[in-house]
Amino acid sequence: NYNGYGVRCFGSSDGWIKVRPLTGVPPYTYAWSGPDGFSATTDSIYSLREGTYTVVINDSHACSITDETTISSPGKISVILDIGTSLTGGFNINCNGGSDGRVQITPVNTAGSVSYLWSDGGSGPMRNNLKAGNHEVIITDGNGCLADTTLTLTQPDSIKISFSFTLPYCPESLDGQIISEVTGGEPFYSY
Repeated sequence: NYNGYGVRCFGSSDGWIKVRPLTGVPPYTYAWSGPDGFSATTDSIYSLREGTYTVVINDSHACSITDETTISSPGKISVILDIGTSLTGGFNINCNGGSDGRVQITPVNTAGSVSYLWSDGGSGPMRNNLKAGNHEVIITDGNGCLADTTLTLTQPDSIKISFSFTLPYCPESLDGQIISEVTGGEPFYSY
């Protein structure tokens, strides 16, 4: 039993079944059938994948019984990411060089308890105060099944201000001007 499943992970072939006749007269013969043409003639079968397995047991008096059992498998393990956005929604970090990124992970198709290992050594499904860049996380469930994902948190360019000057026509005239141009950051600047 792998946390309620018959195999450890999605696609695994590590299930097993053992039968023990409770009535009849030994010796017994066994005839198994299963997925993809599986067959066997022993009381125990191993290295099984998910699916339904049928056994016919005959005793020495030619009495027989047929039974079947299904080996279940967890689904393919994966994650759902909830990645925070900046105040205006254009990036994941509010300011260039900031460390206010946020990620919440929800594991899918896991068995038992789940552990989280982040590329920066962090742990847990919720991370705050992340910087921009790539972040990898590996999740491992109670059966030892793994899933990993890499996410990229974005940030705006740094704010840059440039000035252009128009000198007054005459030193004492009021027709000169200074114009500022702001780039980077996120739009809707306040001055």
